Amino acid sequence: MEEIEKLRERVERDPDSKLFLPLAEEYRKAGMYEEAIEVLEKGLQRQPGYTSAKVALGKIYLEQGKLDDARVVLEEVALTVPDNLFAKKKLAEIYNKKGDTERAKEYCKKVLELNPDDEEIKGMLEQLMVSSEEKEAEELKEPPELTEAPV
Repeated sequence: MEEIEKLRERVERDPDSKLFLPLAEEYRKAGMYEEAIEVLEKGLQRQPGYTSAKVALGKIYLEQGKLDDARVVLEEVALTVPDNLFAKKKLAEIYNKKGDTERAKEYCKKVLELNPDDEEIKGMLEQLMVSSEEKEAEELKEPPELTEAPV
C-alpha cells in the first residue's frame, strides 16, 4: 500500500505524467480493480494515445469478466497497433466466448500471421473450424419427413 500511496501522490502532483499506469497496475495487484479502472480511464483522457495503458485497461476488464468493455478497448488497440499480438489474441478469445465464430476465426488467423507457432491459437482455430463445419452440416440436413399430413 505504501507504493500505491507514493504513486498516487506523484500522479496528483503531475496529472499529465504516465505514472498513472504503474499506479493502476499496483491497484490491480492489490485487487482494487475499480480504482485501477478509474485511474486508467482518467489517465487515458489526458494521454489518449498511450497504448500500454489501453492494453492494461483491456486486461483488467477481462479479469473482471467485462467482455464488451474489453472488446471495445482492445479493438481500438488492434486498429492503431496492427502488430499488437496481445490485443488480437484476447479478441479471438472474447469473440469465441461470445459465440461469434467468424470474428474469432478472423482474429485467430491474424494472430497466426504474427506468430505462426502459437499452439493455443492454432487449437482454438481448429476447434472453431470443426464447430463451423458441424453447424453448416446441421443446417444442410433435410427437414424430418412428416409421418402424417397435418390436419
